[in-house]
Amino acid sequence: PVSDGFLLIGTSGLLAVAVAWLGRSLAQKEEALFALAITDPLTGLFNRRLFRECAMIELSRAKRYAFPLAVVLVDVDDLKRTNDRRGHGAGDEALRGVAEAIQKNIRTSDVAARLGGDEFAILCPQTTSTEALALAERIRGDVDRGFGRRLAEPVSISAGLADRDTAPDERIDGILEAADAALYEAKTCGRNRTVVF
Repeated sequence: PVSDGFLLIGTSGLLAVAVAWLGRSLAQKEEALFALAITDPLTGLFNRRLFRECAMIELSRAKRYAFPLAVVLVDVDDLKRTNDRRGHGAGDEALRGVAEAIQKNIRTSDVAARLGGDEFAILCPQTTSTEALALAERIRGDVDRGFGRRLAEPVSISAGLADRDTAPDERIDGILEAADAALYEAKTCGRNRTVVF
């Protein structure tokens, strides 16, 4: 009976340890799944879905407290050429390098995301277009002078930005469309530049 009681306590203890381990394991898996749902696996930046959610929250806050809000769109110049000449591995390296330059230059309050393909977005709360321009130029300079020159195929970026005061439509889609129009102008005017809407 004593040994049976010891065995029962031992089994209960093992069962408690197993349940605790499973609980931690499930929590870790849940955390990993959540991270996968909000991040871009190639660059580690947030994805389009999380960017839009954050943008709507920050735009609401900006309207309520009359804060400035800017959005910067970044596009890798001629990524298709890099992929064609050097392979998709070189293109992926270029995307990771641009993401690294973005992460290095943004503030903790900014939200950076890969929207897809070779396009990135940076949400800049409490930021004027002048301040966002300085940010975009720092990122562009880092890519142009640093990372972009280390590759066999040089890499540069173009950027377009808009803020909630100058965009024709104050909804987040309106600000993004204005930033996209500025990005398009940067691309058509020779690339490797930043244009403010």
